[in-house]
Amino acid sequence: MHAEVILVDQRQTTLQQFERRALQCPEVVACYLVSGQFDYLLRFACRDVDDYQRISDAWINDLSMGVARIVSYTELKSVKEFAGFPL
Repeated sequence: MHAEVILVDQRQTTLQQFERRALQCPEVVACYLVSGQFDYLLRFACRDVDDYQRISDAWINDLSMGVARIVSYTELKSVKEFAGFPL
């Protein structure tokens, strides 16, 4: 599962709080601060969609995280996975 996360603002304290919580979440296997229409791109490894929904609902409902919106993308098929840099 991939998710775009949009924060309520881009203040340093908001970014730090979100990053701290993302680092503590074992289901988050990758987290990138990006530029553009959203603030973070995350990759989740969850047991099922209900598990992912539990996490995303908790993040949105926890005002201290500063999450305004989460847009999710379910992987239908893996065409190519990162296997390391070609050398």
